Amino acid sequence: MKIGAFSKRSGIPITTLRYYDQLGILQAKREGKNRVYSKKDLEKAVVIIFLQEMNFELLEIKELLQLDDLMEKHGEGKIPREVIEKGINLLKEKKGELKEKLEGLKEAIAYVDHILEKMNYLREAN
Repeated sequence: MKIGAFSKRSGIPITTLRYYDQLGILQAKREGKNRVYSKKDLEKAVVIIFLQEMNFELLEIKELLQLDDLMEKHGEGKIPREVIEKGINLLKEKKGELKEKLEGLKEAIAYVDHILEKMNYLREAN
């Protein structure tokens, strides 16, 4: 599908798609002057959006997608060890950040629950 249709289906603005292409994060095939995206590119776009929502930076996303592509094309045993180690370290770091974020969210939920209890009590008292 061409870039306009892909933009509508993925929810990613055309300018952002061009930027991703430029960075090598989500590169479309070229048919003349047109960028053409596949179903697999759409699946990759969903992953990119999700990882961005989880506070991964674009270059980190690029690294992870490249590692995933390498594993898919060559099998896990043929990837240089340093590439695997870099991916593992990145994921461990992000996992730690996500755990911290989760703890913060749990505290926020507990606070909201506390306030709700007070408000329900006040409502029942009136």
